Amino acid sequence: MFFTSSPTEEGIEIVGTHPLLTQLAAHGDPEVLGGQWKLLYSSNVDGLSFHKLLDVLRGYGGPTVTLIGAVPAEQHRLDKNSANKSDAAGGTLGFFTTCAWKGEDDGRFFGNDDCFLFRFRNENETNNDEGGDYTATPPPPQVSILRPITSKGNYMYCNPSSSSTGGKPNQKEIQGDGIQYGLGVGGTSSRLRLHLTETFESCRACTLTEGTFAQGHLLPPSWAEDCLYYFDADALEVWGVGGEEWIELSLKEQFKNREKMEANLKKVRQVDKLQLLDHFRSDPLANLSNHRGFFSHVDQVQGRMEDCRMMDDC
Repeated sequence: MFFTSSPTEEGIEIVGTHPLLTQLAAHGDPEVLGGQWKLLYSSNVDGLSFHKLLDVLRGYGGPTVTLIGAVPAEQHRLDKNSANKSDAAGGTLGFFTTCAWKGEDDGRFFGNDDCFLFRFRNENETNNDEGGDYTATPPPPQVSILRPITSKGNYMYCNPSSSSTGGKPNQKEIQGDGIQYGLGVGGTSSRLRLHLTETFESCRACTLTEGTFAQGHLLPPSWAEDCLYYFDADALEVWGVGGEEWIELSLKEQFKNREKMEANLKKVRQVDKLQLLDHFRSDPLANLSNHRGFFSHVDQVQGRMEDCRMMDDC
């Protein structure tokens, strides 16, 4: 877990819990972030699973904070032998939103401007990383917040592939149309500002503004020369925020939605079974020449059994 000082089953009170969280609450959205947080998903507990992540997000209608622990993507390292300082420090970035994540949205953006991207600056980063003095003393950890710059932007993106939801690849996936799969924030469907892939490998966090969020670093600036801002997520958490009442209401609504979904799935399965049974009973092969239908083999077996009984009686 990112912050292990005092999380409990009931949640944690953020104010005073951790300096970075306190800064995030103060400079982000004090009213929503300054109260209780509830851990909904943790890779430390649930494993790095895109399917489980979707399951947690689906149907939860309250505001959330997603925290991502990043390391340079090994596949995109420009110099795999270099000893870059980002290796040891890693990076922490995230996303806050008051809108619900949609579990499956077919590559369409959703949400509103009540959200922001953020980054926790590493303690060992020098001012030069932000264009400052080489010799300056490293500043204390701080939170950088990148807010929307438009009220009509591409805020949130959720486009799971068929494989992640247990289905078969669709035509778009087979043809490879350049659309990104996974979770995203900002940008376009082919180039997301923040992109979490379904494998949590070769994700990306771009710096330049894409028309929705302000320009700024989401990862240590030195990573531009190291891995082109590609990263692997080695830790991931989703927190429900907004205070105890809001979180409790959101969890209850999510539970009701899941019950309704399970009931609908059960009804569909029952209908499918009845239709299959009716199909077999209708015996569509009965009119074929020299064939008494799909169930004719049952009559044949019964006939052979009667023959055997007659022979035994002789």
